[in-house]
Amino acid sequence: MARNVEWDVTRSGRTVRIDVYAADDLSETDAHAMVAATEELLVDDEVNVVQMNGPVLKGRPPKRVAGVIRAMDDLAHKYGKPLTISPV
Repeated sequence: MARNVEWDVTRSGRTVRIDVYAADDLSETDAHAMVAATEELLVDDEVNVVQMNGPVLKGRPPKRVAGVIRAMDDLAHKYGKPLTISPV
């Protein structure tokens, strides 16, 4: 069965962006990788916001994506940064 998972974590200026384009079969490994990639960028004091984007965040996200959102919220809180999510 082909996996339909597409995500990317990048930094643009003072913003760390987590873009989730497709997450039909998001594994626990993918979820951990997203969080780890985000934390790697959050250690820089110049970062001041964490932003999650993507069509899979519209409405009710898949179960594992909801878990990633909670993990990102915890991570943003740990580093004292606000988390924004769009679209909602």
